[in-house]
Amino acid sequence: MKCVSKKQYECIKLTKENLKEFLRIVEPYLDSKYVFIQDDNDKYCLVKHFKVEKYYFYNDWYVFDWDEATWGHYTDEEFKEEFELVEGCDKNNSFR
Repeated sequence: MKCVSKKQYECIKLTKENLKEFLRIVEPYLDSKYVFIQDDNDKYCLVKHFKVEKYYFYNDWYVFDWDEATWGHYTDEEFKEEFELVEGCDKNNSFR
């Protein structure tokens, strides 16, 4: 048997089209003195925090875990195995 968790998470699929919206959500201090986009290409957007680099990959899913207060990163295949989309996402797979 299989079951699906009843717990709901905030999620967003990163695309070139929703990059600004995505970064407003996951990087609220972007464009501050110490947090900035270091690279943006067809595969990923690289954000630098002081000396720490964070890669955000296009066409991958990001799921917010309220218990951990962190964003989990999933490929499309991993996301489909673990989660099922419910209300709250629009046709671009981003928050409403």
